[in-house]
Amino acid sequence: MEGAEAVGTVLLPHQKQALAWMVSRENSNDLPPFWEERSDFYYNILTNFAEKKRPKNVHGGILADDMGLGKTLTVIALILTNFQDSKPLPVEKITSVKFHQESGTNSMNNVGLGLCKDSSNAMEPGVSDLKKFENTLLKYSSWLPKRDKAKKPRYSQSSDLGESEVWLFQQTETASCVTQEDTEFASVVLPSSTCLKRQAKRKGTASTQSVQKKYSDGSPRATLVVCPLSVLSNWIDQFEQHIHPDFHVNIYVYYGSDRSKDPSVLSEQDVVLTTYNILATDYGIRGDSPLHKVKWLRIVLDEGHAIRNPNAQQTKAALNLEGHRRWVLTGTPIQNSVKDLWSLISFLKLKPFTEREWWHRTIQRPVTMGTPGGLGCLQSLIRTITLRRTKASKVRGKPILELPERKVLIQHVTLTEEERQIYQSVKKEGKAAISRFFSEGTVLAHYADILGVLLRLRQLCCHPHLCINTSSSFSADNKTPAELHDMLVSKMKLVLSSGSDEECAVCLESLTLPVITRCAHVFCKPCIFEVIRSERPNAKCPLCRNELKAEHLVECPLEE
Repeated sequence: MEGAEAVGTVLLPHQKQALAWMVSRENSNDLPPFWEERSDFYYNILTNFAEKKRPKNVHGGILADDMGLGKTLTVIALILTNFQDSKPLPVEKITSVKFHQESGTNSMNNVGLGLCKDSSNAMEPGVSDLKKFENTLLKYSSWLPKRDKAKKPRYSQSSDLGESEVWLFQQTETASCVTQEDTEFASVVLPSSTCLKRQAKRKGTASTQSVQKKYSDGSPRATLVVCPLSVLSNWIDQFEQHIHPDFHVNIYVYYGSDRSKDPSVLSEQDVVLTTYNILATDYGIRGDSPLHKVKWLRIVLDEGHAIRNPNAQQTKAALNLEGHRRWVLTGTPIQNSVKDLWSLISFLKLKPFTEREWWHRTIQRPVTMGTPGGLGCLQSLIRTITLRRTKASKVRGKPILELPERKVLIQHVTLTEEERQIYQSVKKEGKAAISRFFSEGTVLAHYADILGVLLRLRQLCCHPHLCINTSSSFSADNKTPAELHDMLVSKMKLVLSSGSDEECAVCLESLTLPVITRCAHVFCKPCIFEVIRSERPNAKCPLCRNELKAEHLVECPLEE
């Protein structure tokens, strides 16, 4: 299936197949798995219960393709291609411009970056809010300046696909058709669904008036994408790369202290990007955050395994979002055991598995106990709602992705005299600090500082300027309270934004309301407060046994 005209990147065959499957899932009216229609009622073959009311359709699923196969691009194509009634997203088309590429030159369009309060104002974010993204977070909005049409298209490498080139091209055909091959593929992976019908030639792109009409007819328009902070910049970069330069898409980054709290502003966007931490923080404070006041057309959870802990705040926040279509993107839907799947299935609103008891009784317990048929039921469920391909997968005997042979080149670089002096200075200082930690018996209390020494040495091997603003102190000694607070907040943000699945050492679950101790260990706030209460007045850190006091705990600022 070809993407809409607004998709400016050529989709690979396996991405077209994924797009066809996702469109068929969103537009399907079939009953959910394990439900059958019998005379005047609906019967569930797993629970053996019947209902008069038809169970809600599952408009979504789990895209579990291996890393590097282009899940992000596929979702962008889905957003632009399948709006309402199988029609593309109505976006404003900028006056057509003829692009050309001069030999040996590269150009990059500069688009204003800002978090906008409403459609009549543009606000520049604070340096502290998005400094780390200042060169990569690119924001489209109808109230921001249009791109410079005289600029040439950008040719760059896609971090998601690993392709050598990304084409921004002027499409000549306006038809969005489903090929026979894509139809057969969709029917194979979705056997109970009606095959996609060949669509007629698409009419001209919607004008500004038609876009306004779509806003006012009451149907939801916006797609919410929730992702870890570490990949937020990648999503924005991917939109910049893969949206055709002749089309204008409203993308709002819901992040930072200046983010708009007005649900009407969010609902008017085409795409809203936010992070799991922001989602959980807003939900935890208000119980009914702006994100939960919007009825979304589509909700996409990137790295969806982040909600596998049903007791985590971000899981509760994600499950309570209101949306018509729901997607989970993850290369690892099961991290430890089959129980990790429940939150993902519950997010998809697949009845009766929205109730944890039914999931445990009909799927989880039979699988873990080896009950005959248990694994078969799980496989049948996953086969229906999940699409997974790896780089080694084949379609009709051919690999879905023709990758060139990997070549590993080792380049030995000799540091200049100045670079060698800086390296040796940092190395000497780091060795002295680590030796002091050993002699004092405080190695565990300073494990983050030790890793920092190694990180700085690696950075120096790349370029000395990477460490130009790095503090030379490896200890919290002799710091003012304000400096110590800022240092601990910085370390905690590093842990939370690292993209790793950090767990609390007390409850062994994903962090909930994280706090950091003076010894630089991060725990759930309720867990560590219970440790302090139970061991008072001689509470010790569970990891390094250093002194622990409630007044020394530092929380992450709410705006972060």
